[in-house]
Amino acid sequence: MTSISIVVGRERVLPVLAVSAVLTWLGDLLFWDHPPGASVALYACIIAATLLSVPAGGRSTRTAWIAGALLLVSSCATLLEISFANVTVLLTLLAVIMGERHFRDLDNRWARWSESLVAWGCAIGRWPWLMRRIGESELANVGINTVTSDRTVRSVQILAPAACLALIFGIVLSFGNAIFGELLVRSVRETTLWFFSFDFSFARTALWIAFATFALALIRPHPAPVSPRIWTRPLPLFTRADVRLAVWQSCAVFIVLNALFFAVNTIDVIYLWRQESRAALPGNVSFSAFVHHGVYSLTFAVMLSAVVIAIVFQQEPTISRHRILKALAGLWIAQNLVLIAGVFLRLKLYVDAYQLSELRVYVGCFLILVTAGFGLLAWHIAQGGNLGTLLWRNALATFALCFVIQFPDITGWVARFNVAQWQRESTRTLDLVYLEALGPGGWPSLIDVASSRNRAFSTALEARERVIRLASSEEIALSERNWRSFQSRRTAAGRELIDAAAHFQIAP
Repeated sequence: MTSISIVVGRERVLPVLAVSAVLTWLGDLLFWDHPPGASVALYACIIAATLLSVPAGGRSTRTAWIAGALLLVSSCATLLEISFANVTVLLTLLAVIMGERHFRDLDNRWARWSESLVAWGCAIGRWPWLMRRIGESELANVGINTVTSDRTVRSVQILAPAACLALIFGIVLSFGNAIFGELLVRSVRETTLWFFSFDFSFARTALWIAFATFALALIRPHPAPVSPRIWTRPLPLFTRADVRLAVWQSCAVFIVLNALFFAVNTIDVIYLWRQESRAALPGNVSFSAFVHHGVYSLTFAVMLSAVVIAIVFQQEPTISRHRILKALAGLWIAQNLVLIAGVFLRLKLYVDAYQLSELRVYVGCFLILVTAGFGLLAWHIAQGGNLGTLLWRNALATFALCFVIQFPDITGWVARFNVAQWQRESTRTLDLVYLEALGPGGWPSLIDVASSRNRAFSTALEARERVIRLASSEEIALSERNWRSFQSRRTAAGRELIDAAAHFQIAP
């Protein structure tokens, strides 16, 4: 009997079904009824390896391999602690690998990588495609019995000798090695129990569908359109009928805004930067309102400034290369940097008056990113590049920031900073509620407070009660988690918390 391959033209359906089934099974194994942890890193690496090995019309590009290496590094950060930055980096790198494998014919990298995101968004549309391909294949035309019977016979002929010998030697070795025998019995028992108690709930079925849909989009994504998508096309220049009028309008905008920012920066120099003048605020303006309530508004003003500058210099070269215009833009960029420095000082004063928070750390990181963006903007103005390149460089800077901040223990650093500040200053109070809310990163510092004997006894006693309460729930959580949920920082902090609680319960 002649073997029939499942082929439609050059499109093979069986590998697509097999890989999708394996990825779906792995998703269920790693994530169903288990909190995320090492499972995220393992699944991301498996997807990356699948994409790098799947036939896609040629060898993997250097960019794809670099993204794969960076993904391995990011997986190490996942094993430390899962965070928003870590998940963002993993998804970005997977989009890069997928774009380099499936959409290498597109003109530029942004077009290839963004097409991966579109493919994920259109993943549900691959099911009709798969059904059509199966319906058109020889599997449906000839009949499933004809195909499967021949393949089944061949598979049994190949695997039967190995299976029989494995069974015989497994039984013999189980009698000779007690540990192997126990492992074999346990495996059979667990497999039997899993088979007869399998959960076919609606939630689990929905999880299978989600993973299968995602896997299908990874292996055979939605094809890219013939014409470039709107966000991958070069951004057009703003043409003006009266070039001289456009130059004067742009200069007027920069002159007015420079004057406005100069006034704001001068006020900051007088009332914020000069230590001896901070008490001389106007009577109807409080120190808290001046320092603590303006961070986000000033940050928005800085971002809006960058947008205005980019738009002005997206005009035709006759306008954007005007010397006076470039000089005024450079002056405004400098004033924005001074304003950013004022926002940093406001953050510092907030921390000095109250305490450090995780949000304030991320605001500081964002301001660093904005500062880098203004540096790229100044380079853009000096070199006369296009706006698309500027946006691309800023996107790379954003990715670099996310890649870096996925490794440090930011919550732990915030907790240690606040506790150290509380220990140095006798008049300062410590927010134990926020310290506990920081999660595992704050637990070691909470233990330090509970062990403190040089500060207010009531604070140490409250911290001790919180440690005992948290340890009770964490001990249950640790017993229920396995390797899938492993995060080294949480595990270490949880064990330290349990040991400290046991010590506090014994100590008088």
